[in-house]
Amino acid sequence: MKRIFSFKKIVVLALMCSFLMVSVSCNRTKDGDSMEPQTLSFITWRGDDSEAYDQIIAAFEAENPNITVNVEYFKGGSTYDGIISTRGIGGELDFYAAQPGGQVSGLVGAGYALDISDQPFVDRMIPGAIAAGTIDGKTYGVAQATSTMCVFYNKAIFAEYGLVPPTTWDEFLNICETLKGAGVTPMAAGFSQSYIAQNFWKMMMGHYTPDDSTYWRQISDGKMTLMDEPIYTVVKAMSSLVEKGYFVDGVSGLDKHGAAALFAQGQVAMDVEGTWRAGTIAGTEGAPEFGIFSIPFMGDANEMINIVHPNQTHMIFPASKNIDAALKFYDFMMTPEMEEIYCTVTGQVPTVKGTPIANPTIQMISDYISSTRPVLGHNLSNPNNEVYSNLNATWTQIMVGGDVDTVLTDMQAKIDAIER
Repeated sequence: MKRIFSFKKIVVLALMCSFLMVSVSCNRTKDGDSMEPQTLSFITWRGDDSEAYDQIIAAFEAENPNITVNVEYFKGGSTYDGIISTRGIGGELDFYAAQPGGQVSGLVGAGYALDISDQPFVDRMIPGAIAAGTIDGKTYGVAQATSTMCVFYNKAIFAEYGLVPPTTWDEFLNICETLKGAGVTPMAAGFSQSYIAQNFWKMMMGHYTPDDSTYWRQISDGKMTLMDEPIYTVVKAMSSLVEKGYFVDGVSGLDKHGAAALFAQGQVAMDVEGTWRAGTIAGTEGAPEFGIFSIPFMGDANEMINIVHPNQTHMIFPASKNIDAALKFYDFMMTPEMEEIYCTVTGQVPTVKGTPIANPTIQMISDYISSTRPVLGHNLSNPNNEVYSNLNATWTQIMVGGDVDTVLTDMQAKIDAIER
């Protein structure tokens, strides 16, 4: 139906529209969402994720045409920390990625992170994602994606010998002994790389206490030694796996890629690594159907855990001139729609509740993480890199056959000599 407007009505409508636009503009300015053009400075070391970031930023800028997000990629390490400090203090940094653990702790301690505890998007996150950026009860960042230490197990081999994922240490030992007795190599692990051995420590200590990071911090602070309990008992148990011959021959020289290849080829029944390796295994031609579990040790036999291993958190520099715009971008990025883009492109497990997952392997990992108790891994709270390096060396030396008492005594002496 046609409608005919008089000139007077057109003028009135025009004035009303003008008034509404001014009102909206004023309201947005009042709320900190100025229509003035803004450019967010965003830095991260995650260059491998650039395709995902490009898609998210394009969607954000389309919805917020007055805000431009300028993302730059730098390598990690002390140089990266220096860039955060220099640019932040100089008012040239708004938003940045940080590694949970010592880096986040140091940046928060220096006053370089805005408290976002009261932001609504924090409530959208799974508990482990919040824990990764929470210090002394305040949240400064949330993890964009996550993974966990795990044991990959070959479902066909387990079924053949009537085995199921263990819930106690004795059950785990029985699995290894049954496989060995049947002529099947129980496990592979990339022990030529230091972080693989600490996965055993994390999973086993995670069952000993609600937060195994307290032990790590107490060692770092000199309040505990490597000879104290429960550390000594856990390390002796780790060593027993080597003594019983449960690993593939030559495991001390095997790296993470070699271990994953042996598992994917069906030459071992289990591979101890992390869920970040799942895509590689699943993508190998002829790879078996597999599941995951965490090595149990102490605690409730019916309780399974996951060791939180977030890839990065994002934080806002408190001196930013664009805090409202940075919060708007953070909120946008932590929606199920944008999280789906990020995790689909990067092959990681989402931390935003309700995020759709199309990849069956990622869904399997997500289901495991969602159904188990999150434990904050000790490296996420360790502020001292020298202590961290020596502890990694400790676990590795144990898992390649070193004498427990000798290794612990020597490493404790090195840790005691570190200035802190």
